[in-house]
Amino acid sequence: LFRAVIDLKRVRHLKIIVALRTNIFEALDFGSKTGGQEEKFRSLTLRMRWTSRELEDLLSERTRASAARHELLQIGSIRDLLPATNKTRGSALEYILRRTLMRPRDAISYFNECYTQSGGKTKINWETIHTAEHEYSVNRLLALRDEWKPNFPGLERVFDQFTGAYVRIDPAELERRLEGAALLVAEPTFAGVVWMTELAGRAWASGPDDDWVDMYYPLVRLLYNVGFLGLSRSGNGPAIFAEEDATFADLPRHVAEAGAFFVHPTFRASLDIRHDDD
Repeated sequence: LFRAVIDLKRVRHLKIIVALRTNIFEALDFGSKTGGQEEKFRSLTLRMRWTSRELEDLLSERTRASAARHELLQIGSIRDLLPATNKTRGSALEYILRRTLMRPRDAISYFNECYTQSGGKTKINWETIHTAEHEYSVNRLLALRDEWKPNFPGLERVFDQFTGAYVRIDPAELERRLEGAALLVAEPTFAGVVWMTELAGRAWASGPDDDWVDMYYPLVRLLYNVGFLGLSRSGNGPAIFAEEDATFADLPRHVAEAGAFFVHPTFRASLDIRHDDD
């Protein structure tokens, strides 16, 4: 398909646009299947990213269309259905968007769950937002599993290793949980033996002086790239996730220098991620 697109570039006044999910694009083996033309294809790609404002506009447009179909009160913005912003709880829309991977499907899913929990009420209150969060989080973790299952079967077993973790995970704790993930290859029911051996194989051949990053960096990078795990430059710094910087974890140095790691807010409720006293 990509070769055909490049051939059709010779046709004047014609532009071909191919939309692919990230997991499909990353599964393409450019080196062996296309004669080493990876650079040619990647130079033509654009990674789709959504801003908070763009997601708000999309949600508002959907809300206005739905209100018009049901002859409801005039809705100008998605914010008209949400609690007012205050100093104690902040913005409800920002709260919801922080628990997405900054993609329309996530935001829409959260609002759909809110409407389900609201019992048909037009307005959404904070109680409904919090009640809907757990079911939404469970469904998004399942969706993340399904999204990457063709590439990494059994990936959900790795997610499960983080159940009950604290929001802020220090490097030593992360190493312990990654070690549990690497040990999955010894379980007969684990479907990801091939890719886990490839990503965490150095853990089995490591010596006493080897750094944990040398053993587990490929696995950390995978969890970052799929949107599950974030990291901070310092122990008390803000978390960086893939939707903000898709290539940040591509440098092993960034992982080695990270002061803390974080499960993405989207998945914390489903994994019972705990808040510490800080």
